[in-house]
Amino acid sequence: AAPYAAAILDFLEVAVERLDEGDLKSVPGANYDLIVVEGAVTRAPEAWLKALAPGGRLAVVERDGPVGKAALYVRADDEIGRRTVFDATPPVLAGFEPEHGFAF
Repeated sequence: AAPYAAAILDFLEVAVERLDEGDLKSVPGANYDLIVVEGAVTRAPEAWLKALAPGGRLAVVERDGPVGKAALYVRADDEIGRRTVFDATPPVLAGFEPEHGFAF
């Protein structure tokens, strides 16, 4: 879906920066109005939240079990809000797998 979405946004003359390889836990640059993650992570990395512009949004599925929660983060000037939107089960992105410890 990412290539299609990038093509549509490019057609609409929206600046798109697509990252699909390398260190995905860091984000080049800053002041993004929107970051969409097409895969699940255990928890949104702090670097992604810091890369948002004021009023910017991060859409990501956070998952550490069979079912994840789609979360929408919104950055205000000095704080970040989070809202759970729906359940989802996309695959976990490489490098973002949950670390499960020993449990009885």
